[in-house]
Amino acid sequence: MSETGEAEPTRSLGTETITVGPLWLFFSNKNADMGLRGHSHSARCSVTFRTIGDIGFPAFEDTVRALQDALRVPIEQPVAGTNEKVARLLMDAAIRFSYDLPPCFDRFIGTAHFRVVALQLDVLGVHDAIGHAEGFTTYRIDRR
Repeated sequence: MSETGEAEPTRSLGTETITVGPLWLFFSNKNADMGLRGHSHSARCSVTFRTIGDIGFPAFEDTVRALQDALRVPIEQPVAGTNEKVARLLMDAAIRFSYDLPPCFDRFIGTAHFRVVALQLDVLGVHDAIGHAEGFTTYRIDRR
C-alpha cells in the first residue's frame, strides 16, 4: 500500500522500455556501394531506452531536444555510405549521448536510470530519378 492507502502496482515481470520519438531528421548520403549519387532524405528516428529501476528516460522538452541535437551531429555533413550506415551512426550517437548526458539531465541524477537498447530509423523515400520506392523504409538496430 502507498502512503495514501492506494494499492501499489505490481512491478513488471518483463523488460520495461521508453521509446522517444519519432524525431524528425534530415540527412544526405552518397551510396557508392550501390552506385547511387548523392541524395537526401527526411527520416523519423525513435530511440528506445530500457528502464533500470523505477524511473527511466525523463521525456521532457529539453531532454528530448538534447537527444535530437545529439542525433543530428553525425549527419550534419553528407554520409559516405548506405542508410544502414546512417542508422549505425545514429545508434552510436545515442549511446554516446546516454553516457555523457548534458546539463538538462542534472535534475534527474540519482532518480532516472536508463540504457539505450534500440534505434529505429524510418527513411522516407519519394519517387525520384534514382528509383527510390515511395513511403518509409525502416532500419532497426537492437543493441546486444
